[in-house]
Amino acid sequence: MHDLYGLPITCDNDATRQGIDDFIHGFISFQTKATNVLAAATNDPENALANAYAAILYMLLEAPVAPKKAAPFLANAQRAKNITPREAATVKAAHLFVTGEIPILAKAGQIDDPKTHRALRNNSHSPPARHGDAQARPVSHVQHR
Repeated sequence: MHDLYGLPITCDNDATRQGIDDFIHGFISFQTKATNVLAAATNDPENALANAYAAILYMLLEAPVAPKKAAPFLANAQRAKNITPREAATVKAAHLFVTGEIPILAKAGQIDDPKTHRALRNNSHSPPARHGDAQARPVSHVQHR
């Protein structure tokens, strides 16, 4: 199976794939559908990517409770088997984020997989809006007081 950018994902469940796609597109387009990954991860605890994304989403709360909320999803992601190198890197990134090892996470941001490089280069734009997606609005100039 592949995500919305055509990158391979270890997934055999359409609902999980949709949750993964919703997280990716929702995150980059500032839409609340990014939270759909939480249900996908809860319903598919063996899926590394959905669970890693759920852990990352909780860490984005930037609240003291975030690591506790992220921990079960991270544990599920770490138990997953037969995952792609990109998924393994995502699980590692989630681990570094949850454990507060942000400097290591920042250094680990290098991508070694040529397929991922190509996909990112070829898909450096947001995917086309799909039915039900919120329409993007231009940001107007904000005046600071």
